[in-house]
Amino acid sequence: MSPLAVILADPARVGLAVELVMATAALGGEALLYLHAAAVPSAHDPLIGEALAAGVRVVVCQTGLADAGLAFADLSEGVEAGGLVSLLAETGAYRLAVV
Repeated sequence: MSPLAVILADPARVGLAVELVMATAALGGEALLYLHAAAVPSAHDPLIGEALAAGVRVVVCQTGLADAGLAFADLSEGVEAGGLVSLLAETGAYRLAVV
């Protein structure tokens, strides 16, 4: 199975985004969830913790962190900070979904 990267742009769709990455992880695939811009505060959603526990890699937008007034230290253990350009550069072989 090809790895899957889900970019969450709409915080109202955090449930869908987590379902996609969790299903991929359950099938033994590599999954990454990127919280972009306005979706960054979703990092505090309990569903994100479930995704981390399932082995999903969670990355939050650095600019979104600053815009939300959050510090990296405010995030759950295991959550990474990164930019959209570096995400796209490193996930070239991934299937990509934007929600």
